[in-house]
Amino acid sequence: MQFEHFQAARPVWAKEELKTMNASLVFRAQLPACEAQLRLTGHSVYQVFVNGVFVAQGPARAGHGFFRVDELALSEYLTDERHLLCVLCAGYNVNSFYLTDQPPFLCAEVLAGGRVLAATGSEPPFLCTAFDARVKKVQRYSFQRPFTESYRFGFDYDRIFLDPDFQPRTLETVCTEPGQFLRRET
Repeated sequence: MQFEHFQAARPVWAKEELKTMNASLVFRAQLPACEAQLRLTGHSVYQVFVNGVFVAQGPARAGHGFFRVDELALSEYLTDERHLLCVLCAGYNVNSFYLTDQPPFLCAEVLAGGRVLAATGSEPPFLCTAFDARVKKVQRYSFQRPFTESYRFGFDYDRIFLDPDFQPRTLETVCTEPGQFLRRET
């Protein structure tokens, strides 16, 4: 087993959403055109977007208290002058066959030439905001899955993923203690 370490990132979640069931957050960072790599892990699930383009989802499964670290090359997405990296995270805070009931978190950093361009819980930070298009208060799907997925899309719901100048309400984040980080080998 190979343990992973982050250069600057720390595991975080929005303070007001730590115990909320079925919460969705977006962590945003603006990036220049460069050769960059995103390293991230979390609990429960996340999706990565650059300028609204889907890049990846994760994390890979691991045993209770262990979390797989994804390493994603972003260079092919960072060709223009200015870019918006978004990580959409869902934290369920319920037990199911799909996910264990552990505190949600995201731990992510963007590296370019050994330099940290953005990191959770560190400087320069990822900014955290609520993803209000996803309805929180819905039925449990079954014990196989946490909740049904229900959305209320407004006219500009995707602006949070596409517009670097958009300034949504920022949530205060707090550091969490998740467990051990493992290299993703498959």
